[in-house]
Amino acid sequence: MQIKKSVITKISLISIIPAWLLISLFEASTFILIDPKPVIYRAWETASNIEGKDAYRTPFKPHFKYNFLAHGDSINMLHFKPNPNELRKQIFTVDEYGFRNRVGLLNNPVDAVIFGTSQVAGANETQPNLVSELLTDKYNTPTYNHGLLPLQRFWENEWFMKHPPKYVIVLGTEKEVQESSWIETLAENQAPDYNPKTWSSLEEWQQENLPNSNFGLNKIMIYNYDQITSLFKNYSVTRYLINKLHTEILNKLFTREQLAKIYNNTELDYDPSQDMIFYQPKEGNPTLTEKSQQDIKNSMTVLKQTRDLLKKRGITLIVAAVPTKAHLYYQAYQNIPESQQSLNVLEQELGVNEIEHIKFHAILHKEAAKTNEPLLYYREDSHWSARTNQIVAKLLAEKIKQLSQSTSN
Repeated sequence: MQIKKSVITKISLISIIPAWLLISLFEASTFILIDPKPVIYRAWETASNIEGKDAYRTPFKPHFKYNFLAHGDSINMLHFKPNPNELRKQIFTVDEYGFRNRVGLLNNPVDAVIFGTSQVAGANETQPNLVSELLTDKYNTPTYNHGLLPLQRFWENEWFMKHPPKYVIVLGTEKEVQESSWIETLAENQAPDYNPKTWSSLEEWQQENLPNSNFGLNKIMIYNYDQITSLFKNYSVTRYLINKLHTEILNKLFTREQLAKIYNNTELDYDPSQDMIFYQPKEGNPTLTEKSQQDIKNSMTVLKQTRDLLKKRGITLIVAAVPTKAHLYYQAYQNIPESQQSLNVLEQELGVNEIEHIKFHAILHKEAAKTNEPLLYYREDSHWSARTNQIVAKLLAEKIKQLSQSTSN
């Protein structure tokens, strides 16, 4: 009996080998046949420069192009299947320097350079709807998207030292402007840190920046075990397909409200009445507190220093602080008096300190109340929507026109 069990165990183990080989061959073939590879969390991450040697100053893979459907970044964490209206066409274009712009935009000097986090880089937004693209095309203000890298990288960039823009725009949520000083902090540095390289193709960049890479996109010879495991963890098609099947089954068995309870996440809060997911809603609390008052004070110190340094190169700083998703839509924050909202105080302080800025507080509250218009933030995403980008671009264009006229007078 014991011998029989031993034989069965051996047969079972041996039978796994063909399945493992089949899956391995399938996975290996996908790195040649599927381009770009699907990812589990965010589709646009296929463009991110995570493993490149120049990742510290090149946020995306130069000349990369993504053209597929995408959905919100919070939806997978709760295993929600995206509804048809939550699937959006996303075109993601990267220029020859590794920033999310059209190739050739810097062939001529630009009027403005815009800074911020993934809100500016447009993580889940299609290319034509980015603020930088709208300013360039709709408002005839050529604007370079420098999103995801701090202002200091721009300050030390030899190209921008020779061709300084007229305006630098710091765009983010109210919390980012108050707390993320890495975006807007400048330190004096006369000598350029680097002369940005113009990459002629994605393949050229890969050969120089990816270890052991000598082929085209996703056709990479890798000999390092850590690189292999990382690559398969992020880009395994088998894992992607199993995850899709798992999500399909769960959404057949449970409602979104039930799934939100099953996969309860301390960082996420699902509101079934609005069918809306909030990422870290407590972090988006708009209430003026002792901490937020100190944050605003610190932010003013940083922004004034940055404004004065930019002036040395004839550049005007413009700050644009957008209400958070929680501020506009989270039920618990809807009845906070205006005088007790930190964004209102932030805008007042920007005015007192003579820092050029856009006043979004009243405008976006009014826009958020419109029930016949698209939401200002996507239901299943932590980023604001195309509608918000349109409003932001319009107000920035008006501000730039006003500043331009006052300078000419």
